[in-house]
Formats: sequence, C-alpha cells, structure tokens
Amino acid sequence: MSEKPILSHKEGNQPDGKPWASVTSDANLSEFFAEMYSGTDRVTAIVTVAYIEQQVKEILDLFLVNFEAGDEKEIIDVRGRIFSPSNNGALSTFAAMVDIAFFLGLLPRLTYKQARVMAKIRNDFAHNHFIRNFDDLSLKDRKSAKSIKELRQLSRVTRSYPEVQTRGVYHAVFTEVFGVLQAARLRCLNLRCQEVMEHEIVSTNLPRYDGKPKSSP
Repeated sequence: MSEKPILSHKEGNQPDGKPWASVTSDANLSEFFAEMYSGTDRVTAIVTVAYIEQQVKEILDLFLVNFEAGDEKEIIDVRGRIFSPSNNGALSTFAAMVDIAFFLGLLPRLTYKQARVMAKIRNDFAHNHFIRNFDDLSLKDRKSAKSIKELRQLSRVTRSYPEVQTRGVYHAVFTEVFGVLQAARLRCLNLRCQEVMEHEIVSTNLPRYDGKPKSSP
C-alpha cells in the first residue's frame, strides 16, 4: 500500500475571512479497505490497527496547542519528541495514544475498549508465527481466545447475529471504530477553526496602546 495518508484534511479562510476545514478521502482509502477485506486474517489485523494508530495520532496532534509564528524551535521540537518512539516519547506507543485520547474525551468508552482488544489481537498475530488466522487465535492460545471472546462481546453485530464468524466480527468492529475516528477528527478540526476565529476576534477588539501615558481624570 501507499504510505500517503488515508484521510487528509484541508483548511483555509473563506472570502469573508472565516476559517473552514474539511476531511477528504482519496484512492488510498479504497486501496486500504480492499486489502483489509481480501488479505489474510494476519494482514487484516495488522493493517487495521496500523490505521487506527495513525488516525489517533493525527487526532491528538490536531487537539494539541497549535503553533504560532515566532514559536521557538525548542517548543516545536517538544511536539515531535512526544510522538517519537526513538525518544521514548510520552505518546509514542499505541496504548499511550489511545489511553490519553480516551481520558481527554476524544474517544468514547466503547471505541477505547474496541481499539485496545484489536491491538491485543494484532500483537498475537505479529509475535506468533504459528497463529495464521482467527480460528488459531481461538483454539491454540488461551490468552488469545480471551481476546476474541472480548471482541465478540464488544461488537454490536453479535447481539443480533451471534453465529457470525470472527473475521466478520472483526470487520464489523473496525467499521464502528473507523466511523468514530472520522467524527473525532472532524470535531478536532472544528475546535482548531474555533480557536482561529476566537484569536482573530480578540486580536481585532483589543484596545491598542499608543505608548502615551494616560492622563488622570
């Protein structure tokens, strides 16, 4: 797959000066879903969690304080270190990013639990070459079987169709997470636009000081 972002956002100013923002998907999104649906169970688990990780990182990046012209390089570098695995950044792991996104209110409780259990399943595939599909997870490893059971409990699909195979349940759970991540990203973009508007309003309406002492009444 291409390494370009699956979703990209654009922002700018309308003719009247008001900020705007939008989230768009490109061909990479179709390519991603094609790989998820046609790939092996191992590929499905790895690429979906990689997607979730990238999107949560971008959501947090949008939520953090925006830089302004004149900010010192040291301040800007802090942001890079936060997400840097090589620097043991505070938000450099999947678990850390998902945890903080939940506790900041950017992800609902159900999505948080779904993302965590999907990461456990991804790790089982990535670190055990004997596990090749979801059936192996259920049959060959007690810990993995517990994760599969938890995944099924967190799926809305199994409430109506309990007989659905695990691969179908996994796809359904990811689809739920996918929708929540897009909504969270839009909320953060709206917050960023609101910050820009408030900054412009404050800057425009603040009284200007001309440097002359004010006379006493």
